[in-house]
Amino acid sequence: MLVVMTRADLLPTKITITDDASASERYAASMLQSHLQIACPDLTFTVGPPKGSRPGSEIIVGPGASLHYGLPAETLTGLGNESYYLGYFAPPLVGSVVLTGGIGSTRSTIYAVYSMLTDVIGFNFFAHDETAPPMECLSDVPHFDITNSPAFEYRDNNQFQPTTQLDWSTAVAYNGRVTDATHGNYVKYADPPGFVHTSYNILAFPDSTWQNHPPPALYKAHPEWFWPRGAAGASTYGQLCWSNASLVAFVTEQARKILCADANATILSISQNDNGEQCEDPAEKAVNDKEGSPIGALLNAVNAVADALADEFPHVAFDTLAYQWTRSAPTSGLKPRPNVIIRLCTIECDFAHPLTHENNAPFQKDMAAWAALSKRTYIWDYVTNFQHYVAPFPNWHVLVPNLRFFHEHGVQGVFEEGTYNTPGGDLVQLKDYLLAKALWNPNIDDDDATTQFLGYYYDSAAVHVKTYMDAMVEGIDGSAYYMHESFDVNAPFLTPALLLRSAQAFANASAAVASKDVRFMRRVEEAALPVMYVALFRWDELRAYASSAKLTWPYNETLRPQFDEFKRVYQAVGIKVLDEAGHTIDWMESVLFPTSGGLLSLVGGRDRSSSRRGSSLHWRAS
Repeated sequence: MLVVMTRADLLPTKITITDDASASERYAASMLQSHLQIACPDLTFTVGPPKGSRPGSEIIVGPGASLHYGLPAETLTGLGNESYYLGYFAPPLVGSVVLTGGIGSTRSTIYAVYSMLTDVIGFNFFAHDETAPPMECLSDVPHFDITNSPAFEYRDNNQFQPTTQLDWSTAVAYNGRVTDATHGNYVKYADPPGFVHTSYNILAFPDSTWQNHPPPALYKAHPEWFWPRGAAGASTYGQLCWSNASLVAFVTEQARKILCADANATILSISQNDNGEQCEDPAEKAVNDKEGSPIGALLNAVNAVADALADEFPHVAFDTLAYQWTRSAPTSGLKPRPNVIIRLCTIECDFAHPLTHENNAPFQKDMAAWAALSKRTYIWDYVTNFQHYVAPFPNWHVLVPNLRFFHEHGVQGVFEEGTYNTPGGDLVQLKDYLLAKALWNPNIDDDDATTQFLGYYYDSAAVHVKTYMDAMVEGIDGSAYYMHESFDVNAPFLTPALLLRSAQAFANASAAVASKDVRFMRRVEEAALPVMYVALFRWDELRAYASSAKLTWPYNETLRPQFDEFKRVYQAVGIKVLDEAGHTIDWMESVLFPTSGGLLSLVGGRDRSSSRRGSSLHWRAS
């Protein structure tokens, strides 16, 4: 947000909030007080209720106090949960600062407070463990007023930091599935049936257990609803045949019951199951052929449910997927209703190149087609290597450009799926920060934001971490690698020369912070894990290359002590698993040091070396 300073007044020290303010408004006032006290230790900031009908020099927080002092109600009209108003010594409250969200908002007043802290006072909330305070107390506050709104109404990231560090994720304005009333609540999908792949769950309601096969009684009574059919279909995780009118009527009634039972829900997911078992019923195929896309019958059904329940639940949107075989938009003119969300998935994309790159031309076509049809499109995006969380995944340079691309195509919400079940990963703190910043404003200068983050988070090691980042991008470009969201440790861009260069960069990074605060060394050690992880699996290859190329060897002389070092940092970071399948450090040790039978496979469970087709939208956290 650009602040244009016309005049300046002294920073007020009284923070005003009404006695009946909500929990989130009280939290906002408390965060404002504590951070201002850090920024200006020579001043004393207090929090209290309004005194009289006219304000003095005060920071007025929330709609209650703002309206009490005479801010016109129309100023707050339409702000909702995501937008806020800032008035810095502006009429009619010319002696005060006003920080407020909309009337009845659960979180926008929090955003107003953090806007002041970042844009005016000078804080930067880089990560849950790194807040940069201003260099000095801001004594003169500029005069202006503005209403600010995010680029995306829904801003979700399920990596470990945003979902477990609520103070930080609130400060940077994530509003996804994990928060509480104090932190402003969140955009809530009805649960049950859950966040995604809800077909069977909707049918089974009120049973809230995850359904991986058709509900037996319904399968027996209505076999025509399901695919596949016959004896095997009863126990198969398949799909529904949405062209069936009686199925749509039943789903509509189930949806009504679900929404009556979950009054806080604002979205209900009516989405395909996570497999390729398309319904092959002739009636289904006829509808899809008519509509020009395999999503035809499903979208008609979701539209019908949305129409039937629109008046009863005007605050609810009905969400469905455009995913894998349903990704292409209809060509018949069929459009989602205004209260229907199309959640378009990027799973087949090349995540090492921006979505505007020629490698991603098929997605560009689908994005443009849905943009022409849908008034409310969300994105399901992928930001990690699900086969090897702790391996290089050089996508930091495309995160902001991709969000810019989504915004240019009218996207209203984005969900970023990453390392959701463990700490750790490749520069995850940087990625979480960039995503948060750009989900609010995709026009940020991502190079500048990256430089700031690296400098504060890694101190004098920043230049060496950047060397690693640049080397990885050069490796991608040099190999023309198409980087899916799942690949193994032998990916062509991970050449021995690149890995050794990167390992040396981290050795230099460690040396640069050896005499600094211990937190910087711990961060460098965590950042070095991805290269070390690959090196451990390709130890003999890298040793031979280093010897033949006469390169300095950056690790221990033998494999066992280097693995022990990896394990030490793994445990210090608190990493729980190495991949989405749940493999742990014990599995890694058994692969590297097999007791018999030769080297074990690097991939256990599902083989996801090329992509996660058929098992991708896997996150079902409630």
